[in-house]
Amino acid sequence: MSIKSLYDVLGVDKDATQEEVHAAYRQQAKKTHPDAGGTEAEFQSVSEAYRVLSDPLKRKKYDETGHIDDNADNLDATALELIEQLLSEMLKDDSAKYRDVVKLMREMLQAGQERCEGMHRGLLKQEARIADMIRRFKTRRSKNMVNILLTRKLLKVRGQIVEIVQAVQAHKRAQEMLADYSFDRETNPMTNMVFNVNNMR
Repeated sequence: MSIKSLYDVLGVDKDATQEEVHAAYRQQAKKTHPDAGGTEAEFQSVSEAYRVLSDPLKRKKYDETGHIDDNADNLDATALELIEQLLSEMLKDDSAKYRDVVKLMREMLQAGQERCEGMHRGLLKQEARIADMIRRFKTRRSKNMVNILLTRKLLKVRGQIVEIVQAVQAHKRAQEMLADYSFDRETNPMTNMVFNVNNMR
């Protein structure tokens, strides 16, 4: 992406503050989410733009070079970790060889993705509530201690948003990795036994 197109994804200027970046992301994430009529590609572009622009170091590097850091290797590594975890669970199940393991794993990854997306929506609401409360707390003192505490919470939530966005992307990537796989199931002898008994009646 060029510098213009990356900032354009969120609809902010290059000199936008972090607060403006976060506000724009909340708006664009709601607009482009597939559940709201957007597409996966649009939502992923918004998430990637936020991942870079919400991190001061990544944003600085992007502004200086015009390139984003290559996150593909990290994403693939995280996706493989998810697949490895599922494989470990499958290996504990003696009946796994009788089931379509690939289909089952993809369904579990899809369910995990949906859970992460639900957490993402919840975190966006929480971020908006904290930001709103910061605006409402006033004091005559020179130091607004309550807002300092709320700002800490806000930064923590924003960090969690970045992490959950990456988790959603990893679940999607893991499903893509499994797309070309199939599983050669073994016929369950118990199924045949039941079938034969029924035929004998």
